[in-house]
Amino acid sequence: MLHVAVQMFSFEFPRAHREVVRDSNVEIVRDFDSRGRATDVWFRFNNYVVFALEVKHDQLGRIHQWRRKVHPTWIDFTCLNVSTLLLSGS
Repeated sequence: MLHVAVQMFSFEFPRAHREVVRDSNVEIVRDFDSRGRATDVWFRFNNYVVFALEVKHDQLGRIHQWRRKVHPTWIDFTCLNVSTLLLSGS
């Protein structure tokens, strides 16, 4: 007989712009800016970061750059707006 025990997740808000969801094995941390947009996300399993995401916004609130880490490599992306692409002829 298979018995699966599901533990309860705890939800914490240690700062005004941070949310932490955890149980005994996993911790998910999300940071937000003053407009409520996610800026950083981390997934930790047994205190080991296996996924991270960093998002930066421009002055108009658009995503300007984001980086993600899927253990062990960071991948960077810079987003260009449509007018920049049109003016460059790409």
